[in-house]
Amino acid sequence: PCPPVAEDEELGVAESPEVIYGKTMSIRDEQIAIHFELLTDVPMEEITEFRRQIDGGEANPMDLKKCLAADLVTQLYCKEQAVAAAAHFVRTIQDKQAPDEIREVPADENEDIRRVMVKEGLVGSMSAATRLYNQGAIRKDGKKVTSFNPGLPGGTIIQVGKLNYVRIVIPGT
Repeated sequence: PCPPVAEDEELGVAESPEVIYGKTMSIRDEQIAIHFELLTDVPMEEITEFRRQIDGGEANPMDLKKCLAADLVTQLYCKEQAVAAAAHFVRTIQDKQAPDEIREVPADENEDIRRVMVKEGLVGSMSAATRLYNQGAIRKDGKKVTSFNPGLPGGTIIQVGKLNYVRIVIPGT
């Protein structure tokens, strides 16, 4: 079987193009060739050359990961989706900007941010949300969250990890 993309993370064929692309970009450099071998139709001679270039420091692993990610998204969706996923990756991960489209979620302005994360499926439990909070992996409008109740006025953008964004909407306003 294919090794996990990242620790405790698997690449799912039913995931969005952006998630597939992002997870592919998180594989360890030494796993690039095996992913090409198991998941693509790239000829073995090219994969062997990729290995040689990575081992010799001649290739930029990020460039190879981008090729792999684009290939996987194209296989599962289409070329246009792969191009859009690549642009999304550059914007949100490399340039650290919010994505163009962000899911809106209802929340009370004074609600515990961890409860919003659990309620909206950004994390599986309060303990997972607390762990992310303690790791500094939660941002409000681009700034690290330093309180469970940071105030969530309408329009606030919450970022959980590198890939998950939601925009707060106050019900009734």
